[in-house]
Amino acid sequence: MPLFVRILTDNLDRPVLDKTGLDGHYDFAMNYEPGDGPGWTPIGAQLLTLVQYLGLRLEPQKASIEILVIDSVARPSEN
Repeated sequence: MPLFVRILTDNLDRPVLDKTGLDGHYDFAMNYEPGDGPGWTPIGAQLLTLVQYLGLRLEPQKASIEILVIDSVARPSEN
């Protein structure tokens, strides 16, 4: 489930948390046809259909999550 949750998070407009309590490995397949536009196309709508097909639900909730914020980036100075 952790990999599936990561795929959902990467392709939906918000973080997804795994509260299924399921562990182990699961085997399923999904066909995906990317859009005609250049670059990467999110597959969010198709994933929602897959979630329902697998008998899972996505429920909106408020939860605390960890976020890494980078304030600035600088090249290291020479010694």
